[in-house]
Amino acid sequence: MGWNKMKHLEKIPYLALVALLLAAAAAPAAASLAVPARPGHGGPGHGPGHGHGRWHFGNVTYDQLLTVFYNVRNESMPLLTWAIENNVTLAERIIARAELLHNKSLEYNQSGMELRAKMLILLAARVYAMSPITARIVLAKTIRGNLGENHTVTNETVLAVLEKAEELRNILMNAINYAVSHNVTLPPNTELLLGRAEFLLNMSRQLLSSGNYRAALHYAVHGYILYTVVYRIVLYSTIISGLLPSPWQPPMPHAAAATATAAHGKAFHRMMHPHK
Repeated sequence: MGWNKMKHLEKIPYLALVALLLAAAAAPAAASLAVPARPGHGGPGHGPGHGHGRWHFGNVTYDQLLTVFYNVRNESMPLLTWAIENNVTLAERIIARAELLHNKSLEYNQSGMELRAKMLILLAARVYAMSPITARIVLAKTIRGNLGENHTVTNETVLAVLEKAEELRNILMNAINYAVSHNVTLPPNTELLLGRAEFLLNMSRQLLSSGNYRAALHYAVHGYILYTVVYRIVLYSTIISGLLPSPWQPPMPHAAAATATAAHGKAFHRMMHPHK
């Protein structure tokens, strides 16, 4: 998000900002938690003559996909547990849906229906990869629960968001360490995004100390949101790294590097934007 747009967001009443955060989190979640169409039946790319649409696994085995699922689950579960502790019921629904798909996948694999088993275990991993949505709901609840009289931003409002941001950062760093220790290649801008989040949160603390509560909350919110963006990158990088036959080198912003990694970049884009 550009700095000009961030400045415009600073003018939005904070109850409206809470509503925007909740709406942005709920829409993709509702779509992704829907029961997927049965392979070969219904939905674009799944009708007669279309085979299994985009479901191409190459030489990736079921055991490899199962490992991907377990890695994504292990990276997601601390965040989902934290969200549940903060009264986010969507976290429980994500776990329930992912585990249902996981169990059905195991059943299909035991019955010799390997392709369907692969499809469901990958879907289960992608459901767990939705977990950063729950962190945004935590943010919305935190703001709403700590506004002052007449919905004004107070010192306590900003402190509450900064506290949640620190909790989220600790969970995120553990997920990053886990991913790296399991040979997941993260995009080169991951560290840059983390640094920008730290900068925004430090700016928030400085503004808070000078009594500029609204601006402090503005920076705290955007620093927090950047943590959720990085978390999503970590989870989808885990999926992509597990699907590719060689170490994944994500596309760089400049044309030469993007051309050199075009195939991998397209795969990452499809996983990050499944509804486009």
